[in-house]
Amino acid sequence: MDAVWQVIKTAKAMIFSQGQLLGLFLIALIFLFLSEKRKNKALFVYCLLALIFIGNPFVANDLIDFYFPAGEYWYAFLLLPIGAICAYCFVEAVNMQKKDRKWLVFIALVFICYLAGIGLGNRENLQKNTTRAYVDEEYLNLFLKMDVEGEPIILLANDEILESARAYSTVILMPYEVTLVNQSREVTVQFYGDDLMLLHAQMQDPLNCLGNITKTSRRYQCNYLILPIEADERWEMENGGYRVLYETEDWVLYHDETRGK
Repeated sequence: MDAVWQVIKTAKAMIFSQGQLLGLFLIALIFLFLSEKRKNKALFVYCLLALIFIGNPFVANDLIDFYFPAGEYWYAFLLLPIGAICAYCFVEAVNMQKKDRKWLVFIALVFICYLAGIGLGNRENLQKNTTRAYVDEEYLNLFLKMDVEGEPIILLANDEILESARAYSTVILMPYEVTLVNQSREVTVQFYGDDLMLLHAQMQDPLNCLGNITKTSRRYQCNYLILPIEADERWEMENGGYRVLYETEDWVLYHDETRGK
């Protein structure tokens, strides 16, 4: 239960990282609750039930198992009509005022929205990227080569590459979700066994680990493997049934030729 609750808190933090939007949403819910209009009461009940549904650890466990990967549980929070409810309540609040106060309330609410959006619009740590899906061009070239006879793609690589692969395409599968693996052990132990945890650790520094990496990756049907150049044992990999598909300055993309044999 604690592990599922931790996933929920992490998911909430991913979409409400600055907290301002969630604060405005909760204020809007209070406004709807205090309103005497029947339609506003209905909106309040809908939002409240949605919050309870998403934040309920028992329900979250089922959603994670059947609908949302644990590392992407934040998608569930998109079910909340946050922007629409805030906009509707602000308009209602302005309309409730007397004529001489409407502009004052309107300006105040616009200022509040501006303050709430400062964190979301912070570009200090952002860099312009013109490649597809904002993926590093070197990684993009690797991903574009992963289509051998249209077979399903299950990729094993380090965390940075896997995160880029997830951003690039949902067609690229992986043996574990990076966002979940990077959580506390209390969370990860519920979803993955010790062998996958060891595989994840070895992929961050695969020197002298190729034997276990290839053995475990095949157990989880990973047919594509990306290794750094410095960890590349070309003869050993090719002798073990892997073929080089593509090579960059820093990375080598392998395809497991033993799949389906």
